[in-house]
Amino acid sequence: MESIFTMFTTTIGSAAVIAAISALFFSSKKRSELHRKNKTAHSFLLAFVFGILSIYASVSAVEVDGLLCNCRNLPPLYAGMVGGPIAGVGAALIGGIYRYFVGGPARFSCSIACLVAGILGAAIHLFIKKEKRYNVLTGAVASVIVELIHFGLACAFGLYEGAKVVFWPSTLAGLLGMMFCLYIYTKFDQTDHDVK
Repeated sequence: MESIFTMFTTTIGSAAVIAAISALFFSSKKRSELHRKNKTAHSFLLAFVFGILSIYASVSAVEVDGLLCNCRNLPPLYAGMVGGPIAGVGAALIGGIYRYFVGGPARFSCSIACLVAGILGAAIHLFIKKEKRYNVLTGAVASVIVELIHFGLACAFGLYEGAKVVFWPSTLAGLLGMMFCLYIYTKFDQTDHDVK
């Protein structure tokens, strides 16, 4: 079995890649132009980009007793928070469907948790004021909530032993990754944080 340190460093590495790509994406002038011209198309672009990043998180995961220690829920949660329902749920469906077809004992719980992440991100976007929505504390709390739900789902499917091993490294990496991503968003986004 991989050590907790290895699980954390591998997962935080994936989160760092996601944050770096997020910085490039949100600093793009072409993306900003698309947002101004066609917000719906922009939302679908967000869904695609962060859905692929959710898949990346699955691919780069550390396997522990059939479970994957990863930050798969980070991209759809983040996409939902900054982009709204289409972006969050779209990214979650891409990441969740991929995870389901990867198989394994945790495919149901992980796929559902990914969808929950996208829905929660979208809800935050819709119901929390802008200054709170992009606050790193909001992101940290949302990230922990998603991982707690994920852990509960894994336990409900009889995967407690494996879930308790991957819970802390995946939760901490996802939390830090979300804080990085939101910090980057507030620094690099050029659309006045009004993505709909």
